Order: sequence, then structure tokens, then C-alpha cells
Amino acid sequence: MICQKSHIVECVLRFILGCVLIISAVLKSVNVKSFAQEVQQYSDLYLLDSMHGWSNGIAFTVCTFELFIGILTIMRIYRLLTGVTLVIMFSLFLYLTGINLFFPSEYFRSIESCGCFGELIHFNPMSSFIKSVILWIISIVFFFFVFPDICIKSFVEQIEIMVRDVRTYILLMLSCLPSWFSVHYMESINNHIYIIVYVVLCLIVMTCAAIMFLRKR
Repeated sequence: MICQKSHIVECVLRFILGCVLIISAVLKSVNVKSFAQEVQQYSDLYLLDSMHGWSNGIAFTVCTFELFIGILTIMRIYRLLTGVTLVIMFSLFLYLTGINLFFPSEYFRSIESCGCFGELIHFNPMSSFIKSVILWIISIVFFFFVFPDICIKSFVEQIEIMVRDVRTYILLMLSCLPSWFSVHYMESINNHIYIIVYVVLCLIVMTCAAIMFLRKR
């Protein structure tokens, strides 16, 4: 009975974290260039100045990686890797939103919006930090559910399985599609057509991922 309840709790936490990452990636990928501006601000104020010129590439990578990890989390694939990755990711988000709130730049003050969910959902510095704290705590709790399975040997074995699995590369390419479409077509086609095609593209990505990872269970 206890094991069953633990499994339910783990599934709920996994669903929350996976959905948050997927929604975050999809909303940011709608306008990758806009998110790149947020990346520029954070890199200039709180990270490395040398990252300024790489903001577009970093924004593209973040959107792709969030979608990739979010799908793996939802599909309950590679639990050890996703558990560790989620803690690292949300720890980084917690650091950035925390330093932006409590230690703002002397000249520019806090960045008004974290850009975590693109332009559609706005978080001020305080709400962004609170959101990061909540997600960080959830990721830590989720990590402890997979912690008993963690050892160096099993961790390395799971990496080897992931590297050899052709589905990993297919999913990675699929995760690139929304951001790629945004970068190349957002400014060149009608807004209504762009949104329709973008939504269809995201649905195709999720459908293909579900077919790949669910049919072999």
C-alpha cells in the first residue's frame, strides 16, 4: 500500500515537472529571438560577458533541451538521468532568479521578466523566484524517489543505453523543430498561419514521442 502511494506521488511529481518544462519550451520557442534577448540580459548581468554573442544559440539550445527533457520525464524514460538533470536545471533557474531578485545590478536593477514562459506569461522578479523555489523543491522530492536506484554503475549503464538508442536522436531532432521553425519563419509568414503551423508542429512532436516511447512498454 505504501509502495503504491509512493508510486502515485512520484507519477504526480513527474507529470508536474515534465509538463512545466514542455509548456515552458513551447511558449519560449514561439519567439526564440525574443527569448534570446532575455538570455543576453542574464548573461551580461549575472553570467559571462562572453556569452552575449551566443545568446541566439543558447536560447535555441535551452528551448530544445527543455522540450527534450520534459518529454523524457513525462514518458518515464531514463529516470536516473532525468532525475539528476531536473535538479541541476531547477537549481540553475533558482540561482538566476534569486540573484536577480536579491542582488540586482547596481546600474540596471532587476530584470523585469525572467522569460521563463515566453511573452505570453509574465513573472516579475519575486513571482519568478517563488516559482523557481517551488519547482526546485518538487525536483528535489522527485530526485529522492529515484535516489535508491542511483549508483555510478547504473548511471553509466543508463547513459550507454541512451546513447545507443536511436529514439534518443530522433527525439532530439524532433525537439529542435519548434525552435527551428520559429527562427526561420516567424518573421516571414502571416502571424495566424505561423501560429497554426507552430501548434500543429508541436502536436506532431508530442505524438511522435508518444508513439516511439509508449509502444515498447
